[in-house]
Amino acid sequence: ANGFQLSADSEATLASMPDDLASAAAAYGFDSADAYLQASFGPSVTTERYLEFMRRYLLGSEYLNSLVEAQQPTDAEVSQYYDDNADTYEENHVEKIDKPMISVRHILIQPEQADDGTITDEAWAAAEQEANDILDQWLAGDRTEASFADLANENSEDPGSNTTGGLYENVYPGQMVDEFNDWCFADGRKAGDYGIVKTTYGYHIMFFSAVGDDVYWFQTAKEDYLSEKSMQIEDEIAAKYSFTSYVKEYF
Repeated sequence: ANGFQLSADSEATLASMPDDLASAAAAYGFDSADAYLQASFGPSVTTERYLEFMRRYLLGSEYLNSLVEAQQPTDAEVSQYYDDNADTYEENHVEKIDKPMISVRHILIQPEQADDGTITDEAWAAAEQEANDILDQWLAGDRTEASFADLANENSEDPGSNTTGGLYENVYPGQMVDEFNDWCFADGRKAGDYGIVKTTYGYHIMFFSAVGDDVYWFQTAKEDYLSEKSMQIEDEIAAKYSFTSYVKEYF
């Protein structure tokens, strides 16, 4: 009624869908796309009906998104939304700290544990020495981020980053343990900075990669605000119409 048209990307998705369905059907051992669809949705479903349903679904989704996009909040509204839900955000460690997210690389050297799980002073000292040796190795080279990433892949004991050059992206204040966090978000921190930080996990050889553009609490609150708006708009539109659901039970 408002002249809203499906996007070119969605039209392309619909155009490729028959071939995609046929490929999926063959992969799962069905004779046709129709047989594949009917196994999932019931005997009345055909490729033609499925495509019509998907066209309506995509059109409705895109239209709803356009209505939400038209209601972009001001910075003040996002801040107020956070304040109104501050208890929930704080419970989830989303603090209202006006520092952008950052990217950082690290190489974790963990001290060796004794059989009883304890760590001796000697083990901590050995881990510290190893961390310093690796840092010295990097400093003796070209001191680039790429060479640091190579050392991280070779030496880091952090399974979450030791295949990606020690990289953590979009790190926000409060996400990491205190010592790691404090180093990352120290005033004046800039790309190329390096150092060693001790945490309960071990010694971290640090390389500061970049300062991002987005502030975590703000982006989180904005996304939540728009999600709430989306549900409100959908409810308001749905309230204008009635529907009947027919369910057939099989025994």
